[in-house]
Amino acid sequence: MSLPAFDRVWTPEDVLEIHADGWRVELLDGALMMSPAPSRRHQMVSRRLAMLLEAAALDARVDCVVYENINVRHDNDFTQPDVVVIDGAAARAGEESGEDDIWLDPEHVLLAVEIVSPGQAGRDGVDKLKKYASWGIEFYWVLEPNDSVLEGFELRNGTYASVTRVEGAHAATPPAPFPVTVRPDELRRLR
Repeated sequence: MSLPAFDRVWTPEDVLEIHADGWRVELLDGALMMSPAPSRRHQMVSRRLAMLLEAAALDARVDCVVYENINVRHDNDFTQPDVVVIDGAAARAGEESGEDDIWLDPEHVLLAVEIVSPGQAGRDGVDKLKKYASWGIEFYWVLEPNDSVLEGFELRNGTYASVTRVEGAHAATPPAPFPVTVRPDELRRLR
């Protein structure tokens, strides 16, 4: 595979034309960002968190769908949050249309979660924090599995306010569209 040129402005349509098998590809401000597939621990944490969110949504009887690693697009930017919770009606509308649309609109995202990989703290904790706020996503979590820390943000007046920070075995209920108790150590423990 020949690598794409990184010295130009990219569009989402350009990205669809490259074959980046095994690579995670995102586009922010026209800059193409590629990283290898997440580690096994990262994937385990993502799956456990998605299952925890699904169970909490069911308990709260909130009409939503939880996805892992799906494209969220706003104009010419797109990201692939590790976990998203979207409005159930929007999910059903997409299914009923018969289209296999690969882009989610941020207006339907109720919660976006980024699980920090080594070397990605700035991208997830700064760049995406600003983007997701500008896109109007109400709740955003940044989970650092190696340090066992979760920080929960809530959109207030167009910017995110840090509402919850929980570490290790401690439990907290970060801002979300429904109540959910999270213990970072539980998400990362090998069983």
